[in-house]
Amino acid sequence: TDDKSWAEADGNSRWVSVEHEGQSGDSLTPSQLENDAQLLAWLHRLEGVPLQITNKVTRRGLGWHGMGGVAWGDHLSCPGTPIKRQRKAIIKRAQEIVNGK
Repeated sequence: TDDKSWAEADGNSRWVSVEHEGQSGDSLTPSQLENDAQLLAWLHRLEGVPLQITNKVTRRGLGWHGMGGVAWGDHLSCPGTPIKRQRKAIIKRAQEIVNGK
């Protein structure tokens, strides 16, 4: 977590990002979803990242790239509605991992 990506630009000091190959409008594959959940569970344990959805850069949780607006690269539609909707499944799976399931 000491390395910084350019995904959020101004958000780099407070956010961890994951970038998936694909197009806006794609859904995550089962493998991508599982790996995101594994990462989120690890960040929850290590950094206290809450297992919750957020749509605001001022609230901790599982956000999305475009929520940062211009300061995060001005990619307002990224990663697309299907992936934003999958955040519930990522959090549910991360909770299972944290609880040893």
